Amino acid sequence: MLRFGPLFLLAASVVWADEDYFLISFNNTWDAARNYCQICFKDLTTITPTNVHLIQNLINVNRTAPNLTSGYWIGLRQNFSGSIPWSQWSNNDSVIYQNWYPGRPILKKIVPPVPTTPYTTASTAGSTAGSTAGSTAGSTAGSTAGTTSTFGTTTTTGPITQPYDEMIQCPTLAKLIHCLNESDEFLVTRIYSNTELSTTTQPFSITPTQPFSSTPTQPFSSTPTKPFSSTQTQRFSSTPTMSTTIYTSTAPTTTIFTSSPSTSLITSVSMTTSGSGLESDSGYIEDSCVAMLNFGMWEEKHCYEQLPFICYDERYVGIVNVSNVTYDGGNVTWSPAQGENVQNYIIVYGVYNSSTNVTMNGTGLSEQLTGLIPGTRYLVQVFPVKCSRQLNSQDTSFYTLPKQIGNLSIVSVGSTFINLNWSAPIGGRESYNIYMNVSKVFSSQNESYNVTGLVAGTLYTFNVCAVVRQNILGGGQFLTSFTNPSPVVNLTSSNNESSSIIAWWTSLDQPTFPYSYNVSVYNDSGLIFNVTQPNTLIRVSYLTPGTNFTLNVSAVVNGSIAGQAVNIQAYTTPQTVENLSLSSTSDSIFASWKQPNGSFFRFSVELYLDPINTPVFKNSTKVLNYNFTNLNSTALYHVSVITHVEKDTYPSMPATASIYTRPMPPENVRSTTINSTTIQLTWDPPKNASSDSVITYKLTYTAPFWNQYTTVWNKTGTSNNSEILYDLKSGTLYKFTVAAYAGNDTSMDVPTNSTTDPNYKNLTLTMLCSSIITLNCKNDSVQYTFLNLLKKSIENAFHKNIVWSLEWKKRN
Repeated sequence: MLRFGPLFLLAASVVWADEDYFLISFNNTWDAARNYCQICFKDLTTITPTNVHLIQNLINVNRTAPNLTSGYWIGLRQNFSGSIPWSQWSNNDSVIYQNWYPGRPILKKIVPPVPTTPYTTASTAGSTAGSTAGSTAGSTAGSTAGTTSTFGTTTTTGPITQPYDEMIQCPTLAKLIHCLNESDEFLVTRIYSNTELSTTTQPFSITPTQPFSSTPTQPFSSTPTKPFSSTQTQRFSSTPTMSTTIYTSTAPTTTIFTSSPSTSLITSVSMTTSGSGLESDSGYIEDSCVAMLNFGMWEEKHCYEQLPFICYDERYVGIVNVSNVTYDGGNVTWSPAQGENVQNYIIVYGVYNSSTNVTMNGTGLSEQLTGLIPGTRYLVQVFPVKCSRQLNSQDTSFYTLPKQIGNLSIVSVGSTFINLNWSAPIGGRESYNIYMNVSKVFSSQNESYNVTGLVAGTLYTFNVCAVVRQNILGGGQFLTSFTNPSPVVNLTSSNNESSSIIAWWTSLDQPTFPYSYNVSVYNDSGLIFNVTQPNTLIRVSYLTPGTNFTLNVSAVVNGSIAGQAVNIQAYTTPQTVENLSLSSTSDSIFASWKQPNGSFFRFSVELYLDPINTPVFKNSTKVLNYNFTNLNSTALYHVSVITHVEKDTYPSMPATASIYTRPMPPENVRSTTINSTTIQLTWDPPKNASSDSVITYKLTYTAPFWNQYTTVWNKTGTSNNSEILYDLKSGTLYKFTVAAYAGNDTSMDVPTNSTTDPNYKNLTLTMLCSSIITLNCKNDSVQYTFLNLLKKSIENAFHKNIVWSLEWKKRN
């Protein structure tokens, strides 16, 4: 009988739920152990390539003594799957992995049928015979790797001592191998039906795609359980699609390699042969159960034996949900654990990452959580309990709702910002959401926020609520507020009236609510005027002239929300000085006046020289008079006095007056006779007279003889000072005076005289001399005396006012 060593079967990968494995230390029969596993776990464990190392580690950890022969029940039983033994686990999973101890399992002996005709003995030809080659089957397989060997025809020379079926005692296992190796590519030989006899073996060729090693895939004992003859005839059960290569030798151990192109499966089978041709079934157990030894290999045992066992259970995978969450509680629900033996559920909850938890027991699938902290993250764990065993937990975390904030208020308001402040809610919170006009605008980590980028003079509604996990909101608190209007621009005052201020301004805002404007006026004593109006122009009347005022203007929305005030200095114009009076000398003018009504800061005084239109002198004073000095004589000056306030935007109207400086007499007055009727007067300007001045001169001339007196006014500049007098009398002495005239004042007269050329006329006087003295008239002395007396008489009559001469002529 053939004995199979470890058999590895490749199968498609299957994704299973996560499993946990449990080593049960008390002993039980296989059936009782399975029943226990099904009640408290899922079932007895299966062994797969993916979990074998986990189970082996579990055994290694729990092994207390190095007893390698002790084992643990696993979920494999010989006849559990029906007609194909060892092919299905107790949980109905297919067996895709085996790790039998060498020589295991022990198969049941099959009695060969008695042949009716003699059998022939098959002798192998070629390189197959181990004695001819002088090497083992393993070395023969190695030497033939990569080459093709042809076996010859075997003839029947004697009775068959062992049937073909004795090579493979388990037809169902042959079928299973056939399924995994269903391909003709590496077909070596065909296994015939148990009832079919042949006197010849079929020729076949070996063309392996990979060289085969003579060493089996698993180590086995080199000592056979029974001898096996190399000359015996082999008989195989018919498996038409099985592709199998069998290497035989006289060695105690024979390795059978099974090749499959689709899975590259290599199955190592330990075969023990006997020289008698019949295999004993000693140790065979009918419907045996499998135990996993401490070192991981398998061995069949009687199912009634008492052994510890290994259970497995699928990890609890459920959904835990917390609904109807409030500030201090919520309803936790979960999906049921698999199986019918769940006793109850343990619910453990507490603040996330906290060591303090609350534990509850429940038999249903929901529990109400109460007494929680608002705005806090909680961890909830649900543990199913099966057979007093607490399964793995399903966890979830959730946040309680934050509570409402308190005392939402406005700290400050500007035209583009509103600064909010509030108090933190009871419990936890991660941040705060600030909603403006329904939409979220900002998030804050603190209990205050300055909302910027707003529109001036606009109404805003704010809602502030505490937040956890970015989107779990507490109750909000609302507040509405206007932003302040922007400051007005271009505030201007006319400052051109003595008792009123006219001011105007503009606003750059485009408010949704109409603006009004607050206007206030202050003087040094305080507020004197205040009004709120819708217009952007105002006239403030009944003010003190010449006074400095502060004018404030601010935009107002909603009747009371005022923007930042803009102020300017505004002035009423000062009044003109009164009673301006002037007095002068030849080189100075003294001006004085009375204080105007209202306030003033200073006076500006200006002096103009006629006819010049620009001032020749400017100065300022805070007193009520001013003395102008170093002036030109005989000049007309105009004096202007203007009242000013401190900001000299619009001074008062000027008070003006004019005056001449006292005139000085002209210099170098002279007269020149031109002819008998014409005389020219010439003079120089007065001393210190302005070259630009036009001076009026007063000229007078008299002719005493003729009792003539004439005045002539002359206006001339300083560069042409002369006058020609016509129609005078010939031979007449004229007396002239020249004086400078300035306003109502004249200088001293400067005299001169001149005589026109005479036009002579002869006048003969005949003197009749009588004397008592004879010939006295002829006396020279008498004549001289008479002539002198006559001259004196004429001189008394004409003086020098006319030209005359007296001569004595004797008659012949």
